[in-house]
Amino acid sequence: MDILSIGIKIKNYRTDKGLTQEELAEKANLDYRTISLIERGKAKDIKATSVIGIANALEITPNELLAETLAIDIDASDNSIVNLFKPLSEENRKKVIEYISFLNFKDSL
Repeated sequence: MDILSIGIKIKNYRTDKGLTQEELAEKANLDYRTISLIERGKAKDIKATSVIGIANALEITPNELLAETLAIDIDASDNSIVNLFKPLSEENRKKVIEYISFLNFKDSL
């Protein structure tokens, strides 16, 4: 997991919404210093609950913060997963991707 990439995304979403670090921290129920550390890539780690809180405060999904920071390699032996995924609706595909991203993030802690 690339904390700096997540931090950059958080800062971009935060500034797009016109929020200060303090305002985001309050909405996410975190200390503003935590937001500052994450945005600068200086946090040692990020708790899954923090990612969820920040995402909710920014009115986005955790997957939007974690996308492209968690690589998923699918090879020929994983075709059964792909075959299960293909018939899903777009909404359910997003839910599956978000859940997988969350599990990957949780496992990286």
